[in-house]
Amino acid sequence: ALTFLSHSNSDLSYETMQDIKEQCLRLFLWLATQGQGLPVFSAIAEKLRQGGVIDAALLRYFIGGILDVIGPPVSIPFVKVLGMMFTTKACVDALNSTFFDAKKKVLLSELIGDFEDAVMENEKQSPRAAADDVALVANLRSMYGSKKRAS
Repeated sequence: ALTFLSHSNSDLSYETMQDIKEQCLRLFLWLATQGQGLPVFSAIAEKLRQGGVIDAALLRYFIGGILDVIGPPVSIPFVKVLGMMFTTKACVDALNSTFFDAKKKVLLSELIGDFEDAVMENEKQSPRAAADDVALVANLRSMYGSKKRAS
């Protein structure tokens, strides 16, 4: 399914291809709700990091779906893998566009706040290990213009 996301087929209409790709993304979301979030998001993040092409509209669709199904508490491995995906150029461009729904932008900001909460809790237990995570959350806040929560 991951390979298919950057596939094109001249025998099918653009709409048909987009519909099939959306079905692939819904499969990934379903897998995430079944406890497979880390491997799914990690694979997509890696594909994006390696320059894999996923249409910006599909990326917004997928991340909008993530925002609809993910909520606190979040684990540090989850923060890292989604953070890795959200810091890719493809995600930054897609999510900062005017085409990304304003309500989803609010949900993204809230999720980054949940990341921050998880990192702060982890920092209490192991300050050295959390330094990179603190930097990741700060980077996400900077990229997406989300404000830090009041303590």
